[in-house]
Amino acid sequence: MTAEQQDKLTDWIGETLPRTTREVGVWIEREFAIEYESRSGLIALLHRLGMEHRKPKAISRKLDRAKQEAFIRLYEALMNRLSADEAVIFADAVHPTHAVRPVGCRAPREVPVAIEQSSGRDRLNIHGAIDLETGQTVMKDVLVVDAMSTIMLLMAIEAIYPGMRLIHVFLDNARYHHAKLVQAWRAEPGRRIKLHFIPTYCPHLNPIERLWRLMHKYITHNTCYASFRDFSTATLTFPQQGVLTADVPAQADIFVQCTNTTPFNIGLNAGTGTGATVAVRKLTSGGATVNYSLYTDGGHTTVWGNTVSTDTVADTGDGTSKKYTVFGLVPTQTTPAPGTYTDTVTVTVTY
Repeated sequence: MTAEQQDKLTDWIGETLPRTTREVGVWIEREFAIEYESRSGLIALLHRLGMEHRKPKAISRKLDRAKQEAFIRLYEALMNRLSADEAVIFADAVHPTHAVRPVGCRAPREVPVAIEQSSGRDRLNIHGAIDLETGQTVMKDVLVVDAMSTIMLLMAIEAIYPGMRLIHVFLDNARYHHAKLVQAWRAEPGRRIKLHFIPTYCPHLNPIERLWRLMHKYITHNTCYASFRDFSTATLTFPQQGVLTADVPAQADIFVQCTNTTPFNIGLNAGTGTGATVAVRKLTSGGATVNYSLYTDGGHTTVWGNTVSTDTVADTGDGTSKKYTVFGLVPTQTTPAPGTYTDTVTVTVTY
């Protein structure tokens, strides 16, 4: 083909976006009376012209470019004037299903590739947040993503930033994020959360969406978990920690239901790590360990132990299920060999 013919072909491809090389070959034969006898020859021609087979991205017709640009300007202005006692967090909800996501992979040509599939009926509801500066994440496993789970997430964010005067949380326009319950909670004295809403139909402006994609890549792609519990553990502990050059906070909830007016104490034992105490518990992987502690407060000052009336949490039952948050902290320490480090802590309710 001449240079002029190649230019004409390039223009035609840009205008029509043909799906197959066969369509390209038919057009070339019709326009220039040139027949390519092999598909490989056509592919080589397209590569020389800078053409590649790509899948278009679906874009909402309701995108508002002006609102996107205004949001980006607002965010950049905030980051440029952010003070040391302020933090910026991105939040969102995700609903991973206990099912394998088959994706392409390299394998020997003669070997069939198959993956066992789970039922796909069970799913997690996660309300999460990420700090892009530190990589710190907050993941709340909830029954339903709603106004109450939003408040739980915002409370957890406040708890891990006790020294911050103001915490900017960016999130989407889901109705539960605008709920009256959430507004009433934010209006309470001493609240340090300021909400910023990302323009509608703009998930690409929320960086936590990238975290969800990575989660699927490393958790669900070509991986089958025998039980929903295994799937939940892998999902809720993602992303895994790398080096321990800074404190790593985390938290989880305990629910206790006692009859009305019954006093009780909640204790946590030292775990199963060799040499562990309630002050310094140990995650283990083979013979290696990682020290950590569990606390009753987000400031990580009061250790949660197992001695009634000394370091347990006391309360009185009212007949309903009451929530108690456990605040964990892995302090800065020498990073051990890579591995999966676990511990089992027993909760004892004394009444």
